[in-house]
Amino acid sequence: MALPFKQVFLAVLALVLLAAAPSYGQVGKDNLGKEFYVAFADNQGAGSDFINGDTTVFALYLTGPVVATGYVEVPAINFRQTFTTTPGQITTIYLPDGDGSSTTTVELMNSEVIAPGMGIHIVADTEIAVYGMSHKRFSTDAFMAMPLDVLGTEYRAICYPTST
Repeated sequence: MALPFKQVFLAVLALVLLAAAPSYGQVGKDNLGKEFYVAFADNQGAGSDFINGDTTVFALYLTGPVVATGYVEVPAINFRQTFTTTPGQITTIYLPDGDGSSTTTVELMNSEVIAPGMGIHIVADTEIAVYGMSHKRFSTDAFMAMPLDVLGTEYRAICYPTST
């Protein structure tokens, strides 16, 4: 005896919804948080081209659903900047050597050796989302930062093989 269409449809729908549900370990985890650590790896693009208006940029973009105040700091280079976000708007924090005018930079020039204190620490009084961008001539890298409360201790990097 064949099952009625309605029962088959509901059974298939239930299986699809169960398969699409987040795993137990991911419930409640998102990209909003009050504390972040990020870094800018070496960007292989060319330097600034002031003649054509193309400059190097290292920037953080902060946003959130409510007003947030906080600071961004890089202890190794004595950088600290406070911020206040506006709900639904993006607050931009330009980091050292975003314009090519200084030898002080947040860019990790040799990503294999990380200098102590070069991590960029972001702290806010309410939850915010943080995005980063590294731009040089011919190359732009961007990322979404994950707050400390969702970070784990084991990660896998999926990469192309290297020649070394």
